[in-house]
Amino acid sequence: MIGRIRMTIADVVWSPAPMCHIGSFVALIGACAIGAQFVSAPYFEPAAAVDLLNRERVTIAYAGFPAFYYDLGRVMRETGQSLPYLKILTTAAGPAEIARVRAALPAALQLSVTGSTELSGSICVSDLSDSADQRANTAGRPLDGIEVSIRDQHGEQVPPGEVGELWVRGYNLLIGYYKDTKPLLTAGPDPGWFRTGDLGTMIEGRFAFRGRLKDMIKVGGENVAAAEIEAYLLTHPAIVVAQVIAAPDDRLGEVPAAFVELADGHVLTADQVVEFCRGDIAAYKIPRLVHFVSQWPMSATKIDKPKLRDLLT
Repeated sequence: MIGRIRMTIADVVWSPAPMCHIGSFVALIGACAIGAQFVSAPYFEPAAAVDLLNRERVTIAYAGFPAFYYDLGRVMRETGQSLPYLKILTTAAGPAEIARVRAALPAALQLSVTGSTELSGSICVSDLSDSADQRANTAGRPLDGIEVSIRDQHGEQVPPGEVGELWVRGYNLLIGYYKDTKPLLTAGPDPGWFRTGDLGTMIEGRFAFRGRLKDMIKVGGENVAAAEIEAYLLTHPAIVVAQVIAAPDDRLGEVPAAFVELADGHVLTADQVVEFCRGDIAAYKIPRLVHFVSQWPMSATKIDKPKLRDLLT
């Protein structure tokens, strides 16, 4: 990770996530390993974070998740502040969310990452030499010593360009889960692979994230990726955040339900959101329910989709 983002002893690295989160831990260990400075805070508050980044002259933001950057951008728009020292930021997201991050913080160079706690944080990381398009649409090449494979539901490798589940193996993989007696890794003739649950594809040797396997919605037998619908909703100029989950349906089993946050000063109705989708995405992918939110239920670093499901009941 240090090599991919070209971190040096002169850098100041910031992560807003809790120190129990692998993203912050990776950033901290990286800074310690190179002799750079690491900056964090007891909790994340956007206005205080902008002040902190300027006061400490932060050069690398290792926040990863778009929500942090959206909040920084909002504070900067409202106050007229900037982040003149920030040169690099990392994102772990799909292309639509990355585009929003770039719009919020256009002066910093965006690098994409993908990873998991089970694999010590990092699997693939963009390189500074990657093009803007590669950094926006892929998470870069696997790190040295890490193998990745895109597999179908039967465990067979899919051709480049096709979407499947990301399988990984390497020296950085955990031994097992605490008190869990179930096998962690695949066995058979090709053992040692860990199934991440991430969906994606390989583009010129770089991994492109396409959602989570558990976020697949089965609409009358058709598999729909929530990330695909979310990405389309984010193309609407009034929508700044979109999350899609499965809602139970008596006839189809499951249907998409969308939660959206609107940009300041914009007004939309649920019918207008649905109408925006008509003719551009398949009919079975169009949200049947639309909820507008201004405050999101959060886990440590991400929007908590299980809590969104609770709001449907």
